Amino acid sequence: MVLVIVAVVGLLLVQVFLVPALRYGLVSERSVADNLRYTAGPRDEGEPTSPLVERAIRAERNLLETLPAFFVLAVLAHVEQADPLAVTAGWVYFAARCAYLPMYLAGVPFLRTLCFLTALLAMLAIGYTVL
Repeated sequence: MVLVIVAVVGLLLVQVFLVPALRYGLVSERSVADNLRYTAGPRDEGEPTSPLVERAIRAERNLLETLPAFFVLAVLAHVEQADPLAVTAGWVYFAARCAYLPMYLAGVPFLRTLCFLTALLAMLAIGYTVL
């Protein structure tokens, strides 16, 4: 289960750094010099944004909403040396969350929801093994 937790932390890091990468680098409509001036300056004007950046922000917030519950369940499963189902469910959670991000960024509505529900069911399965 420790490897699953490390993988999920890695996914969190990817999502945390994706927002500024999209905002200031990958799809920015501003020049590199303008972005540097903005990030080094007082940031009085609003941050540059695009629909893709806004989706990345919402996907990151969604992950941050589910992570506390996942981490509690995963640590409990590890401490209690729960059924191997817990580790499998942990990997399913990780895979579903990995799939959720590109689905959200691409604006795919129903597959995104399916990914979210799969991750939620995986967390419930981990919780079941802890009981």
